[in-house]
Amino acid sequence: MKSAIISKNIHFLYYAVAMGLLLALLQGLELRFVLLSHAFELYAGAIALIFTGLGIWLANH
Repeated sequence: MKSAIISKNIHFLYYAVAMGLLLALLQGLELRFVLLSHAFELYAGAIALIFTGLGIWLANH
């Protein structure tokens, strides 16, 4: 019974797997684009967080 359902819908399963892989690829490329296009902002934000944490730590001591 199960194999009959799987063999009947095998094209849909192939399509679903292919779409899932393409979606993962597109998400990875989008993340890479965002990181490259906003590299300065991310770097400045990281420095701001470091100095904010340092200031809070110094204020507590």
